[in-house]
Amino acid sequence: MDAPQTALIDDTRAGRALTVRRRFTTPGVHPFDTVDWELRDARIGHGDRIAFEQPDVE
Repeated sequence: MDAPQTALIDDTRAGRALTVRRRFTTPGVHPFDTVDWELRDARIGHGDRIAFEQPDVE
């Protein structure tokens, strides 16, 4: 089996990174802080049989 090859330093091109502009968020504000959270009950089951229940979760 051949030895793995690695890229040589001069094979890379500096300054060609992808840039993504901000569209839907505000600088300095975490996106989760902009959501109005509510408590709900989570239940998994069938009919009257409950296999999993987690009350008051966000």
